[in-house]
Amino acid sequence: MFGDAGGFFRRMAILYPDYMDRSIRHGGYMAQNRLKVEFLQHAPGGKKFPDISPVQRYRALDAFKKRRNRYGKLQSDGSKRLTNFGQRAFLSRGKGLAWGMSGTTWPAGGKLAQAIGYEHTRKSMRADVGWLSKSAARIGAKFQEGDRTTVTKKVRGLFFAAGIRLSGKQTIVNPPRPVILPFFQNRSRWILDQVTKRLDQYISKDAARETEKYVRRKFIPGRGWVAA
Repeated sequence: MFGDAGGFFRRMAILYPDYMDRSIRHGGYMAQNRLKVEFLQHAPGGKKFPDISPVQRYRALDAFKKRRNRYGKLQSDGSKRLTNFGQRAFLSRGKGLAWGMSGTTWPAGGKLAQAIGYEHTRKSMRADVGWLSKSAARIGAKFQEGDRTTVTKKVRGLFFAAGIRLSGKQTIVNPPRPVILPFFQNRSRWILDQVTKRLDQYISKDAARETEKYVRRKFIPGRGWVAA
C-alpha cells in the first residue's frame, strides 16, 4: 500500500516492529475514511470524475426493480408485465425521487462508498484499502472502467415503466470514473504522514514512561539508583 517507504520506515520496523505495524494499521484506517468521503464528493484524490446522471444519483431504476412485482401486471402465463405509471412517474423521477423514497435522496455511490474498507493482519506490516470483497471489487471495477449499454426494446420498456424517459437514445454511456489510482497517487504523502504521526506518538509515550521512571528514583552513593 505504501510502496517504498524509505530507510526510516525500514529502521523503525526493526527497532519498533509492534509500533510500526500498529501505525500502518492506523494509516489504513485513516485512508479508508478519507477515500469514502472523497468518493462521495466525486473527487477521489482531489481529481473530480464525470458527474453521475440523475438516474444513477437517485438510483431510481434500482429502487423500481426492487418493487417491480408490486407494480407489474399479471399475465396469463403467470409472468408480470411492467406497466407505465403516466406523467406522475415522470414528474417524480425528474425531481429525483425513486419508488419508496418519500422525497429523500440517496447519495450517489452510497453503497459503493460503504463497501470501501481496510484490512490489516497483525504483524504483517501492511494494510489493504479499497473494495475488498469480491462483489464490491467487481462492481467497483465496472464503475471505474465505465461501460456502454445498448438500449433494446426491453431496456427502454423497463426505464419507461420506472418513469425514466430515454428519448431517442440508442446507447447508455457510463464514462470511466477512476477512483483508487488517483486517490493513492495524490494522497500517499498524506497517508505516510498519518503513519509517521502515530508512530511518533507511540515512541513519545514510551520515552515519557521511561523518563517518569527515572524521575521517581534518586541516586545514593554506594547504593546507586533507588526508588524515591
